[in-house]
Amino acid sequence: MKSLVLHVLFIVALAALLLLAFIIPTQGLAQTGAEFQEPGGSMEAVIGGQRIDFPVLHTDIEASIQGDTATVKVTQVFANPAQEPVHARYLFPLNERAAVHAMTMVVGNERIQAVIMESRQAQETFEQAKEEGRAASLLTQQRPNMFTQDLANLMPGNEVTVTLEYVQSVPRRDNAYELVVPLVVGPRYVPQDRDPQLQELEDLPDYPGVTGLTLSEELTQERVAISVDLEADMEIALIESPSHAIQEDILENGLRRVTLAQGRVIDNKDFVLRYQLASSLVQAGLLTHHDERGGFFSLLIEPPSGVEMDQTTPRELVFVIDTSGSMDGQPLDACKAFMRQCLQTMRPNDVFRIVRFANQARDIWVDPKYATTSNINQAISAVNNLQAGGGTEMRAGVLRALEPPVTPGTVRLVVFLTDGYIGNEYEVLRLINENLGQARIFSLGVGTSVNRFLLEEMSAIGRGRTRYIDLDDNAHDAAVAFARTLEGPVLTDISIDWGALEPFQISPPTIPDLFAGESIRIQGRYSTPGQGTIIIKGMAGGNQAVVKVLGYFPPGDTGSETQSVALMWARARIETFTRAFYLPHYAWVDVDQQEQIR
Repeated sequence: MKSLVLHVLFIVALAALLLLAFIIPTQGLAQTGAEFQEPGGSMEAVIGGQRIDFPVLHTDIEASIQGDTATVKVTQVFANPAQEPVHARYLFPLNERAAVHAMTMVVGNERIQAVIMESRQAQETFEQAKEEGRAASLLTQQRPNMFTQDLANLMPGNEVTVTLEYVQSVPRRDNAYELVVPLVVGPRYVPQDRDPQLQELEDLPDYPGVTGLTLSEELTQERVAISVDLEADMEIALIESPSHAIQEDILENGLRRVTLAQGRVIDNKDFVLRYQLASSLVQAGLLTHHDERGGFFSLLIEPPSGVEMDQTTPRELVFVIDTSGSMDGQPLDACKAFMRQCLQTMRPNDVFRIVRFANQARDIWVDPKYATTSNINQAISAVNNLQAGGGTEMRAGVLRALEPPVTPGTVRLVVFLTDGYIGNEYEVLRLINENLGQARIFSLGVGTSVNRFLLEEMSAIGRGRTRYIDLDDNAHDAAVAFARTLEGPVLTDISIDWGALEPFQISPPTIPDLFAGESIRIQGRYSTPGQGTIIIKGMAGGNQAVVKVLGYFPPGDTGSETQSVALMWARARIETFTRAFYLPHYAWVDVDQQEQIR
C-alpha cells in the first residue's frame, strides 16, 4: 500500500491520534434556521459558478463489538456525473464518540493511505495539491459528530472509494448497550448574534443548495448496508433495533452477525442496535495497552444495584420544550405525548414549571406550581395547544430555566426536550455551566436523528443523564423510565485511590455521578509498569460503597488487539481539551495545551 504517489495526495486533518489536528476553522458560512435533513449527509460541487449536489453512490458500514467496545469501518463510494473535473465537499455524520484512526482512498488502480498532519499544514498541503491539479482528499471534523470530506480534482466518470476506520465505546443505557450509527446530518440553526469568542469552534460548513443535479432525481433507495458482528465469547440475552428491521445470523464459529433485513436502505434515520449481556459485567474492570509510546488504560465503573433512593426531598421540575420549526409534526407530537405521561408521575410535594422556546422563551405560567391534580390538568391542556415554528434560540430557553431563583427547600431538575439542531452548541454549553448552580440538567432527545453531541454534553455538564425518544416509542413507557432517572444518581462523590500505580493524563478529570443501568470509563496513561490494588469509593443511598480492583500495568508490547484502548484515550483527551476551551472551570489547562486545542 502506498502512502504517497506522484499524482495523488491524500491528507487527513483529524484529532483521533494527534491533538494538534483537532480543529480546522471552516470558511463556509453557517446556515441560519435550516429546515431540512440531508440523507446520509450531502456532497456538493461548484461548476461554472453554480452549486450542484451529487448523491453518494453507496455506503457500507461494518462493525465488530467486543464487550462495550466497537470497531467500525465506513466505506463510501463517490462519483462525478459532470463532464469536467470538479472540487467537491461531502458533509456526513459519525458517532460523537468515534476515534478515527485510519483512512484510505482508492482512485482507479491507486490505493493511498492517509497522512495525519497538524491542521494548518494539512489545509495548506491540500490547497497546494488542488492548485496543481492532483487528486486530493481532506477530512475535517466540524463537530465530534459532523465531518466534511473535501475532494479535489474529481475526474468525470471516475469512482472514488474512501474508507474510514474508528473505534468507540458503546454506552450502557437502562442495562443494555446501545450502538448508534448516525446516518443523517440534521440542520443547524445559528443565531446571528452568537459569541465571537467561540466562533473558532462553531463555524460550520455551508449546507448545500440542491440545484442542477438534484438529489431527488438521483437518489436511490438502496444507499446503505450495515453489518454488525458480536464476538462469540459474549453471552448475549437480547439483540434488538428500535430503528430498523434486522436479521440475526449465528455463524459456524459462534459469531453473531446482525444485518439490515432489507439488505440496503435509504439513510434517512440513525441506526440503533441494543444488546444485553446474559450476565452483568463486574462493577469495575481494567483494560490496558502498551507500545513504543508508553502505556494506556481504560477503567470501567458500574454503579451498585439495589440502592434505595431518597424520595422525600421536594423537587422543582423545569420542563423546557423546543417548539422551533424543526420540531414541527411528529417530534412535537412525541413531546406532547411524553409530557402528558411524565407530568402524572410527579410527587405531591414537587413543584414544576414549563418553558417553551423558539425565537423567544416563555413560561406557561410565571411562578412554579405544586403538582396537584388541577395544576397537572391545566399544564396538560397548555402542552396540547403548543405549536411549532421559528428559530431555535436555545440560549433563551437555558436562561429562562436557570435564572429564576430556586424554590426554597427544593432541588432543581431541568429537563430539555429537543432535537438539538443548533450550530452554537459551545455557546449554549458555556451558558449552562455559568448558570447551573446546584441544578441538574437532563436531556431528552426527540426524533430519529438528533444532535447527540449537544445532548450528551448538556447532561455531562449538568450532572444529569441523557435519554432518547424515537418517534415510534411508547410515550407511557418512556415517561415511566424517565421518571426513574429523575430519582437521581445511585453513586455520587466517586473517587479513586490508585495505590502503588502511577497513572497520568486521566480523563475525565472529575468523575461524574453514576445513574442506574449505566457505566463510565476512566481513560489514562502510565509510564511505570506495575501491579496494585485500585480502590473506588463513592456514596450510594447515603452509605459509602467501596469496590476493589486488582490493577496490572504491563511493561511489554501488548499488540494491535488492544490498540483501541489507546485510541479511546485520545478521543477522551480531546473531549477534555475541548471543554477546557469553552468552560471556565477547566482553567487547569496550561498555555501550551490551550495552543494545542487551537
